[in-house]
Amino acid sequence: MPIRHSCKFFCVVLCIPVWIAATPIVKAQKASEVSSQNTGRDSKVSHIQRQNRWFYTGRILAGKNAAQLRQRAYDLKLKMRAQRAAALAATPRGEATPQSTTPWTPLGPVPLASDASGNGTQDYHQVAGRATAVAIDPADPTGNTVYIGGAQAGVWKSTNAEDSNANDVTWTPLTDDQATLSIGALAIQPGNSNPANSVILAATGEADNAGDSYFGLGILRSSNAGSSWNLISTANSGALSFAGLGGTRMAFSTATSQMNTVVAAMATSSEGIVSGAVSSNTMPGLYTSLDAGQTWNYDAISDPGGATDA
Repeated sequence: MPIRHSCKFFCVVLCIPVWIAATPIVKAQKASEVSSQNTGRDSKVSHIQRQNRWFYTGRILAGKNAAQLRQRAYDLKLKMRAQRAAALAATPRGEATPQSTTPWTPLGPVPLASDASGNGTQDYHQVAGRATAVAIDPADPTGNTVYIGGAQAGVWKSTNAEDSNANDVTWTPLTDDQATLSIGALAIQPGNSNPANSVILAATGEADNAGDSYFGLGILRSSNAGSSWNLISTANSGALSFAGLGGTRMAFSTATSQMNTVVAAMATSSEGIVSGAVSSNTMPGLYTSLDAGQTWNYDAISDPGGATDA
């Protein structure tokens, strides 16, 4: 019995110093964990604060708080709304509302810098985009009236193309309001003596098969020298579609009794096929019009060996 009691006493005596010695270590570990947690939390908070400062850089004005800025924007909105209401009230019924009094200045057409590399290895100096078609109006005996079609620029007209200084030649866009600006071929009806009444045909779509060659939607026709246009989108009384094709060549007959006859060569483009514009009723090949481009019919070409590949 005495021995057992002494053992218990000895164990208690030994445990107490161990517990006393371990207590500061545990406290230190806990303090370290808390400090680490606080450091991580502080770092996260600091990161969020830096994010917020970056986000609001450029979105705030010095000396003005968000409420002031919002109020200023709201007041401006009400002012603009009142101005629009006043303009509507002052505009007679049926007339277009003036949108702006600020004048616009055209920046082109002007030559383009061709050096895409930036180091001179592909510098072709000043260039222009692809001009896919050129037609001189025979109704103008001076040769000054010229039409040009661009790969993706529409139809342009010059009435001083004979100027000896190329920089003084002026061009006017004619088809900016049309369904497509991709032009492949141009033709002007002969036999006319008044340039203001010239019949112009523009086959839309560029069949050069480049990466940026766009398909067309039909043949544009103007009977007033390009002042207005009609889009002929089908042939064979609507059975065939011109959508997805590109004009390659187009020419009027010069025979005295056949100047209403015009033939157009229309080709498919890979871009038209990939986009799905070419359908089962889209036929590449030759088309003929007997009424100066108002209606068209497909010419099924064949030879003694059978049908040919369009």
